[in-house]
Amino acid sequence: MTILAHDLVEEPAGASYSELLAAALPSCDRALLVVRDSRALTTSGVQALAALQPFLIASDRRSVWPGTRLFSGLVDVHSLEFHSQSASVLSALVHRLYDWVDPDLPADLSLLRPDRRPWMVTVAHEQLGYLCLDADEVRRVRTAVPSMVLSEGRALVDEGRH
Repeated sequence: MTILAHDLVEEPAGASYSELLAAALPSCDRALLVVRDSRALTTSGVQALAALQPFLIASDRRSVWPGTRLFSGLVDVHSLEFHSQSASVLSALVHRLYDWVDPDLPADLSLLRPDRRPWMVTVAHEQLGYLCLDADEVRRVRTAVPSMVLSEGRALVDEGRH
């Protein structure tokens, strides 16, 4: 099926944020969070990373992650197992999708499919997010998160595998 990008017209917050994470579970097995400079994280950012530590798969230095390509420099991209337990922790740590902004927290929560293509992409400091969904997934998300407003789909440009 064709996968299109659907912009999040409104930020998922409260129940919508938790419902969105739950709706992603059948399609995703990995979450990504970015730390630009771990020494600059506030106490709450360090605590969030500690709460997510049991789900950590890998951390690596990159200049590219879903939704972002740096012109220079590298950041730490933390890859996490994504399942009901980690989704529960991600839901408990914040109550709004765009709260994932450094230095108070790791940044730019993204969710990936098993083939590493993005399912959800955020650039939280810009209040930007979109879902990469096929038609069946659009129906499932709209049913699971009835308050969510998605744009009509648009073609993906260069999401790549991350």
